[in-house]
Amino acid sequence: MLIEEALKALIESVVLEVTGRTQPGFIEQDSILPAISYLKVSEGTSYTQQGPSNLLKPMFQIDIWDKSFKQAVTLAKKLRKGISGYNGTVEGIEIKGIFLRNNSGVYEDAPELWRNRTLIELWYKED
Repeated sequence: MLIEEALKALIESVVLEVTGRTQPGFIEQDSILPAISYLKVSEGTSYTQQGPSNLLKPMFQIDIWDKSFKQAVTLAKKLRKGISGYNGTVEGIEIKGIFLRNNSGVYEDAPELWRNRTLIELWYKED
């Protein structure tokens, strides 16, 4: 199981309105809205005196897309409330913690959609 698959499952368990409309990268131009895209933007690891641990700390960008500003902001708030500080096992992956790092919103002219972007740091144990 990939951490991306576990994150998708967690997102869809928190924001039920996007079940089946959550995907890596970017949304398709003809996507049913609201929709969510997610992207790993970096990944770090923790070290001990003996070397690298098996605790990874990737940063993910999670974007909520919708034609309505209010809907995009409302779903982003629901997402943040549901995953902030989360720890537990999802799809067999032990998540040690999810930490909110940043949130912003923007109107994208080309697709004519509102995008609410949340940046998270997700700590998990790698087998």
